[in-house]
Amino acid sequence: MTEQWNDLMFRHNFDDTGKYPTAGTLSSSPDVIPLGDTPVSDPNTLIGDDAWKRDYGNSTNASESNYIYLRGMNPSTTDRSGQVSLYYSPASLLLWPTDPLDPKKGWAKNPLRTSGGDKSITVTAAANNGRFVTSQGFNWIPEPIYNDHYCVVARLVTDDNPNPLPTLGNLTDFAAYISQHPNMAWRNVVTINPSNPVTSTVVNYSQGTEGGGVYVILRCENVPDGSKVAFNCGTPGPDPMISIGPTTVANTVDSKGIPRFNLTLLTTIPANWASDVTYTWYSEGRNPAPDMKIWLDAVMPVASDHPLLGQYARPLTQFGIAQEHLGVGPTKGIMLGSQLMKTLPVAVNQSARYYGSSRRLIVPATAPSVLFSGVSWGQHTASIFGSQSTNYDIGVVRETNAKGVQSDVVTVSELATDPAPAPEQADVTVDAVLETGPFTGSVLATLTATNIPNGAEIWFKNLDGSVTIATPPTTISKQPAFTVSTIVDAVPAEYTTTIRCSLRLNGRTLPADYELKFTVLALSEEEIEARRAALAADPTAKPTPGKELGAVKLRP
Repeated sequence: MTEQWNDLMFRHNFDDTGKYPTAGTLSSSPDVIPLGDTPVSDPNTLIGDDAWKRDYGNSTNASESNYIYLRGMNPSTTDRSGQVSLYYSPASLLLWPTDPLDPKKGWAKNPLRTSGGDKSITVTAAANNGRFVTSQGFNWIPEPIYNDHYCVVARLVTDDNPNPLPTLGNLTDFAAYISQHPNMAWRNVVTINPSNPVTSTVVNYSQGTEGGGVYVILRCENVPDGSKVAFNCGTPGPDPMISIGPTTVANTVDSKGIPRFNLTLLTTIPANWASDVTYTWYSEGRNPAPDMKIWLDAVMPVASDHPLLGQYARPLTQFGIAQEHLGVGPTKGIMLGSQLMKTLPVAVNQSARYYGSSRRLIVPATAPSVLFSGVSWGQHTASIFGSQSTNYDIGVVRETNAKGVQSDVVTVSELATDPAPAPEQADVTVDAVLETGPFTGSVLATLTATNIPNGAEIWFKNLDGSVTIATPPTTISKQPAFTVSTIVDAVPAEYTTTIRCSLRLNGRTLPADYELKFTVLALSEEEIEARRAALAADPTAKPTPGKELGAVKLRP
C-alpha cells in the first residue's frame, strides 16, 4: 500500500511523484546532480521544463573540485521551505550512517560543504509541485578510489519532517529506508581517477565590509607548457562568478628567461562575502619542475588620487594583468592577498628522495648516525585570503668528513618570518633520525644557532622512543653562536629515534648567513662529568669536544 508524500521531496527516479514506498530504481536519483569542476552561474536552469527531465550523469573527478547540486519538488498544497544536506561514503562503508563499532565512521560523519563552508542550504518551493534547486553546489574533492564507487546521500529537513539521521545495519535496510522516505535521496557516483597527477589548493577569501571590483589572478611561473590550470568557487555573489575552467598553459618567457602564464578575471564582489576558492594544476602528462610556482592573487583597483591608498598603488600590469584584461577605470591597484602553491622536492645524493617522514632501517645500522628525516618551513600570513602556511623548496646534500662521519646539509630556498606564532608553534622544524648502531653509552645532544638574531628561540625533543632527548624553548641571547644541549645517559645499542629541532623567530628576520645545526656527540665518562658541571653553571655553554656521531645542518 502506498501513501502520498505531503512535503518537500527528492525524486528517486523520473517516475517518482511522491507516492511511497517508492518503486523502481533507488540508487540513481536524478535530483542529485554532479556538474563537474565548474559551478553554474544560474542554478535555476537545472529546474526548467527540459532540464527537469534530464539526468545529468553520475561522474565526478578525483583530486579536483566537483560541484553537486540538489533539486526537488513540493507536492503539498502549501508553500514549503527546508534545509538540504549532502553526505558521501565509499560504497563499502554505506552499511552504517554511523558505525556502531567506530562512531567516527559512517556516511553521516562525512557531510559535504559549500564553498562558503555551509553544511546545509535553505530551499523553498511553491505549492502544487513547485520546484526547488540549491542556490549553489556542495563542493567535493574526492580522493581516487579503485574498483569501487562512492555513494552520495541527500537529506531534507523541514518543520513537519525533521528527518533525523537513521540507524541502519545493512544495504538492504538502507534501500528500504530510502524507498520509504521521499526526503532522502541516494546516488552512486563513478569517480574518474586522473590518468595524470592533479593538485588542488583551497584558500579562504573574505571580502570584508566594503564591496567592489577585484582582479582574481592565477599567476604561473615555470609551469610546463601543455599542462592546465583553473580556479573556481561555487558561492554566489561575485559578478561574474569566480571561475575559469581548465585552461592550457602557453608560456611567454620574460626578460629574465622565466616562463610565465596568467589567468585573469575582473569581478565585482559584494561586501561581507566570504567563501573558499579552489585552484588546480592538471599535469596532462607533464612533469612539474622543482621551481614551479602558482599564485592565486587578489588585486583591488585603486585610483591614483585615492586619499589613503593612492600612494601605495602600483600599475596593474605589474601584478601580471595584461593590457587586454584591464577593465574600465583605475589603472593601478594594491594586493589584497596572495596564496602560493609550490613544488616541494627533497633530494638526497641525487637518488633517494624523502618527503618529511622518518626513515627506518630494514637491517641494523653498522655505525651510529644522525641524518636528515624531514623539514617543515611555514610562512604564516593573514590577508584577505585568511590565515595560511606556505611550504618552501628544500634540498639536501650529504657530506662525509675525513673521519667518515656523515652530515646532512639542508638548504631552504626562501626566508620567512611569523610576527606572532602560537605558543607551541615553530617557524621551522627539522627532523633528524638518530641511529646508534652498535654504539652504547652516554651522548651529548646539541642544537647550535649561528647568526640567528637574539630574541628568537630554539629547542629540540624526540618524537618517539623510550629515551628522552629534549630541551625546553630557550631564547637566544648570545652572538654569533648560541647552543642548547642535554646529556643523555645510557643510550642503548640499535636504538632509533626521530628528534625534532625547532626555531621560533618571534618576528625577527634571518640574515643570509644563518645556520641551525643539530649534533650528537659521544663522550667519555670524564667528559660527561665535566659537561654536567659546565651545564649546571651555564645551560648554553659551548659544546665540549667529543666524537661526533652525526649532524644535520639547516642553511639558506
